[in-house]
Amino acid sequence: GDLAGAIAIYSELLESSPSPIASFLIARGRAFYRAGDHARAIADFKRGLALEPHYPDLYFDKGKAELQAGLIAEAESSFSHDIDLDPSPISFYNRHLARKALGNLGGALSDLDSAIADMPDEPALRVSRALMRHTADDHEGAFEDADAAATLEPDEPLHLDLCGRFALLVARDARAAETYGAAI
Repeated sequence: GDLAGAIAIYSELLESSPSPIASFLIARGRAFYRAGDHARAIADFKRGLALEPHYPDLYFDKGKAELQAGLIAEAESSFSHDIDLDPSPISFYNRHLARKALGNLGGALSDLDSAIADMPDEPALRVSRALMRHTADDHEGAFEDADAAATLEPDEPLHLDLCGRFALLVARDARAAETYGAAI
């Protein structure tokens, strides 16, 4: 919990080392990220990547910091590198955020498809894709995902409400009434 102390210790270790050690840079970068200093986190992650370009999850960490810093194109690139090295649902989810921010709705939907393929029972992914599908005027697809989220978490009023809204859009009035009733 002492981020400033951790940053100070890793800074001392880096200064006293004859050559930079990637693990120290990465640890300090993660501490900077948690402290909200995304610029310094990105700088440490870049230096760490220069030393060890295949360090586990480093592109992912860099991408998260870039998203927070508003460097959306860079974040998309970092998540793409992470996916190339070790594809995971969370990497696809985060790249979808970058692609969505860049206006690449097709790419964002494709990333959500990939994330859901590996985690079909994750309601948050279903809700995200339902909202994206709604934005793309795929109301039937939006309803299917919202319905899946409501089925997966039948006690979550927000999922039930979303399912009800999209059910009305595709004339599934009985399902809308059922989910609104459950939400209430």
